[in-house]
Amino acid sequence: MKTERYSREYGKKPGGGLLSLLLKILGTAILLLVAAVTLMIVVPQLKGYREAKAENEAMAPEIPGGSLIIYEKVIPEKVPEQAVIACLKEEKTEFRRVIENHLAREIFTVKADGYKGADEETVLYEEYQGKVKRSIPLVGNLLFIYGSPIGRLYAAGFALLGILSVLVGVSMKKRRQALWLAGLRDSRQEGKEKEDRKL
Repeated sequence: MKTERYSREYGKKPGGGLLSLLLKILGTAILLLVAAVTLMIVVPQLKGYREAKAENEAMAPEIPGGSLIIYEKVIPEKVPEQAVIACLKEEKTEFRRVIENHLAREIFTVKADGYKGADEETVLYEEYQGKVKRSIPLVGNLLFIYGSPIGRLYAAGFALLGILSVLVGVSMKKRRQALWLAGLRDSRQEGKEKEDRKL
């Protein structure tokens, strides 16, 4: 009998087994990952910062391609030399290091750290979008998740997978423990019946 097997196999209340444990670990890891990415992307937006993905290696190694870049709107006159700024180049957001800020001419002289031998460029104040506050490697590749309805749907589905994994793991543990309790009750009942027959 299945309940008897569980009763004899365990001298104490069992856990959920290896598969149950793995499912709970997997589900928890998925949920933590979704939560971490959400915090890294959504919280800066709520604080008024802007975000963009480093599309190339122009500012490597400090800002490798694929990084999530968080920048803030600082008036151009207050941007210091050596700061990294976001600027509009050919309708795309690019990032460059400020070599000099020409207040009178209202332009920046900038350079791309990642391109060896690259010439200095100029960025008009009109093209300036903000001063970089921080960058997070690789996370920029996930920025599309919160930038489109289909991306948000994928994120929700991934979170749902994590929740289901945890629930299935917990359910397996409860079922295993229920079988153990049923087997224990059967064993006790059998023992009591044997004692009654002896009497």
